[in-house]
Amino acid sequence: MNEALRELIALSLILGLALHLCPEGGVKQVLTVLSGALLGMAVLTSFKGLDYDALALGNAKLHEREAAIIEDGERASQKLNRLFIEDEYASYILNRAELLGVSDLEIQVQTQWSYEGLWIPYAAQIKGTVGPDDKAALERLLRDDLGIPTERQYWYTNG
Repeated sequence: MNEALRELIALSLILGLALHLCPEGGVKQVLTVLSGALLGMAVLTSFKGLDYDALALGNAKLHEREAAIIEDGERASQKLNRLFIEDEYASYILNRAELLGVSDLEIQVQTQWSYEGLWIPYAAQIKGTVGPDDKAALERLLRDDLGIPTERQYWYTNG
């Protein structure tokens, strides 16, 4: 390809010089048409030397890379969506705990992909100091509002 480009540049320079040196008149008009035809033929013959198999292979590799990038983007988007949903569930539990008067809790919610195509709460880890009545109320909240059964509720108390 570089060789064809060099030939086109050299031909253009030679024809340009010839047109510049040629006197005005009919000869210059014929030379102008002839120069255009020669450059056109040179461009067309350079396409004949292209390796179409290599171009097709390069194009296939580009499509493969594009598909991989799209797949990685979808995976990253799904992960971000999951992290956002888990954070929203944890915020909901914290807000409800504060309504009960319980503060200084650390909550992590683990989600699971459902058959309906949604991230749903699967398990929860609660760290902090919680009284027995408040713990029972929060256990009910996790079970009834979020569908996390007590066997997947992990409570860690301070001290």
